[in-house]
Amino acid sequence: MKKSIALFALLVFAATALFSHSGGLDSNGGHWDRKSGTYHYHRSPSNTPTTVAPTTTTTTPSNTQKKEIIVYVTKTGSKYHVAGCRYLAQSMISLNLSFAKQNGYTPCSVCNPPK
Repeated sequence: MKKSIALFALLVFAATALFSHSGGLDSNGGHWDRKSGTYHYHRSPSNTPTTVAPTTTTTTPSNTQKKEIIVYVTKTGSKYHVAGCRYLAQSMISLNLSFAKQNGYTPCSVCNPPK
């Protein structure tokens, strides 16, 4: 009987230890880390394929392709920033400039990011 109880307790504690935290993952498999103020993932997003078929065609970069500009937003703000802006002290999420503008973010007046 004592062995059964010990085995049961071991299984319960082992199963609990497998999870990094109590949950709260969004549909992309990620959540906010309150200590570091960053967003991170525990599993890949559910809407993306887990395997990718190999491609046989190769593309060469052309001079006409635009290089995407990366800007940063905060968890609760409505402005986008450049790295090093003082408003990014609590949280910092990287986005493409075009995506940030399409989603209503406006440039920060302090760090003056690209428009």
